[in-house]
Amino acid sequence: MLPTVMESYGVSDRTKMKLLCITTLLLVSQVTTQNTRYDGHEVLKIFPKTTNEASYVLNMVQKYGLDVWHVHHNDSSLDVKIWPTISSTVKQDLTNTRIPFFTWIKDIQSLIDQQFAPITSHVNKRATQQFMFTVYHSFAQIEAYVASLSQDTGTGPSGDSIYSSNAVIGYTEENRQIHLVKISKPSNQAKKAIFVDGGIHAREWISPAFVLYLIDQLKYNPDQLQSVEDLVDTYDWYIVPVLNPDGYSYSFASDRLWRKNRRTNSGTSCHGVDLNRNFGYQWNPAIGGSTSACSDVFSGVSAFSEAESKAIRDYFANSNADFISYLTVHSYGQMWLYPWGYTSALPNDYVDLDAAGNTARDAIRTRFNTRYTVGSSTNVLYSAAGGSDDYAKGGAGIKYSYTLELRDTGRYGFVLPESSIIPTCQETMDGVIAFANDLKVLPQT
Repeated sequence: MLPTVMESYGVSDRTKMKLLCITTLLLVSQVTTQNTRYDGHEVLKIFPKTTNEASYVLNMVQKYGLDVWHVHHNDSSLDVKIWPTISSTVKQDLTNTRIPFFTWIKDIQSLIDQQFAPITSHVNKRATQQFMFTVYHSFAQIEAYVASLSQDTGTGPSGDSIYSSNAVIGYTEENRQIHLVKISKPSNQAKKAIFVDGGIHAREWISPAFVLYLIDQLKYNPDQLQSVEDLVDTYDWYIVPVLNPDGYSYSFASDRLWRKNRRTNSGTSCHGVDLNRNFGYQWNPAIGGSTSACSDVFSGVSAFSEAESKAIRDYFANSNADFISYLTVHSYGQMWLYPWGYTSALPNDYVDLDAAGNTARDAIRTRFNTRYTVGSSTNVLYSAAGGSDDYAKGGAGIKYSYTLELRDTGRYGFVLPESSIIPTCQETMDGVIAFANDLKVLPQT
């Protein structure tokens, strides 16, 4: 299937060329100057069997400052990153307490090197070809692509024009622009709207990759599918490809596993705030966040302290769009999650949220048999206050608000290879189509 996809996206018949010559030198410098390396860093999959063992593992996480990549509720396991100087100590500790574990990823740096190798090899191709959806792109390239969208119109099988417009909804600490793309088709009737954002967490590269793919599908409909044109017939789409451009750029240039934004925190050399702990609905660092600026889940000094979260809040507050759904795209874990993240209690309309999520889950599974889990964030993943989906639903009043956790379940984790981009995008697009169709018949209030 991939050769066909490569042909359709790498060298298509579209008249509009997405030329990115000006960013080639920038990308070369980025892929050759990674300062932080992860040689010998491992990811362990740990299986605490009892509450006491789970508490013991969590104490180990705090004691050694371990990085918990993911929590699997289906088998009560945790993916935990460790580094060479503590590897034998942590493993011996788990062995002595008879807590089962195995090494999920033996050397994170080798996966990073494998991921950057094709990025480097694609540099020259990108200077002469259209924007390629089969590879990961720097933020500068994404900006160039977004700018190019306003230069033409797309069409679906009906032949009707599909339009896009670009807006800047905020500026980051490092003065990068937060771009929003609106995709719409003229209509005499008012439409509901769907908001999508990607790249809140810098290291989750598959998130912007899918959001860009979604933009291309909605505007240009390369396969001329009626099911895709139906999406713009029914809804206006508001899409932020990269909500955290500072962090995303830093993950290309310096630290592939960087998560937060690049906030300069007063009184410490530690940078960044976890944007998905900074939104203002039930904000509470004690629930899945932290008051430590050096923590990967630092919630910020206050709710909406960050330019990126403020940009979403202010856009919702000032927009005339009638938003029916909010989708924030993350990785990894293969989950379609709805609020709440701050409590295990379910929203009053959880039956509706569950129904729409299950429709998406079933559609995703059809193509490649990829299995997703549906449920509330706290009950399926973990408790975390200050999430954007909690704010979208509880603060902005958007009924169908979700966090999408894309591939995979841990084999590559955050370092998903480029060979997985198109399959991930295709199945997720299947889910979005089915989900959006389901909203037409589900309760709207």
